[in-house]
Amino acid sequence: MIQALQARDREVRAHEGAHVAVGGNLVISGPSYTYQRGPDGRGYAIGGKVQLDVSEVADDPEASLQKSEQIRRAALAPMDPSPLDMKVAASAAQMAARARLDIAVQRREEAQLEAEQRALQAEQQRSEQIENEQTDSQQQGVAAVTAGRSIEARADVTDPATDSNPARAPAQPASDTPAAFNSLITSSRSAAGAEGISQYA
Repeated sequence: MIQALQARDREVRAHEGAHVAVGGNLVISGPSYTYQRGPDGRGYAIGGKVQLDVSEVADDPEASLQKSEQIRRAALAPMDPSPLDMKVAASAAQMAARARLDIAVQRREEAQLEAEQRALQAEQQRSEQIENEQTDSQQQGVAAVTAGRSIEARADVTDPATDSNPARAPAQPASDTPAAFNSLITSSRSAAGAEGISQYA
C-alpha cells in the first residue's frame, strides 16, 4: 500500500513538473496537489493541477500563434497526458488556427494598403511631372518672347556710319552750311556779271 502511494506520488509530481517546465511564463499557479494519507500517516500526492494562461493576445495574431504553440507543448509535456491535458492541447490548436487566419487576413490587408499607397505615390509623381513640364513649357515660352523683343530692339538700332539709306544719312554739320551758301551766292554773282558784259560789249 505504501509503495503504491509512493509510486503514485512520484508520477503525479513528475507530471505536473513537466507542465511547469514547458509552460514557463504561462503558468499562473501551481502545481497544486491532492493528497491521500497513507498507513504511515504521511500524505501522498494522488492528483495535481497546473493552471496556464490560455487566453489569446489581443490584436496580435502573431503573438497568439506563438502562445498557442507553447500552450500545446505544455499540455502534452508529460509522458502520459491526461484527458484534461488533451483538451487543453486541442484548444491550443484551435487558437493557432484562428491566429493563422487572422495573420493571413492582416497580411492581405497590408498588401492591399501598400498597393494603394504605391498607386497614390505614382499618381502624385505623375502629377508633379506634368506640373513641372507645364512650368518648363511656360518658362520656355517667356524666354522665346523675351528673345524676340531683344532682336527687335537690336534691329531698331543702326550704325550711322554703315547705314546706306539716304533718308537715314547723317546731316551735314551746321558749320558747312554758310560756306555752301556763300559759294552759291558767288557763283550767281559771277554769272550775272558775265551776262552784263556780253550785253554791253
